[in-house]
Amino acid sequence: FPFLGPPLSPAFGFRVVPIGPPAEPSPGDPSAKGGGEVEGEGGGSAKGAAQRNPYLGFEHVTEAVWIMGVPVPLSLALTADGVSMPHVDGNGWRVEVEVSHAVVGRVVTYKGDVRMVS
Repeated sequence: FPFLGPPLSPAFGFRVVPIGPPAEPSPGDPSAKGGGEVEGEGGGSAKGAAQRNPYLGFEHVTEAVWIMGVPVPLSLALTADGVSMPHVDGNGWRVEVEVSHAVVGRVVTYKGDVRMVS
């Protein structure tokens, strides 16, 4: 990853992993419940969203960290890994992120909805 951040601030380089729709359960699968429709944020169903878009969201995994433009080994750096999923109505994202350190462990976790406003 090349450093693209502001010169005097920390920056993260992430690998983005697409998250596809859940697999359809087989008819004999005992874990299959109801009609398979899951109500999502903003109305509609996750199944309907999956039919419109083959990727529902993405996972971001820390691959590189810099402080003041200097690379920091991941064994010494804070990492901020998480998941972002779009709202079914298309007007925002649900995010869940865990900031952790290899020695200290979890530093903070945050999650919430990011909504577009006009």
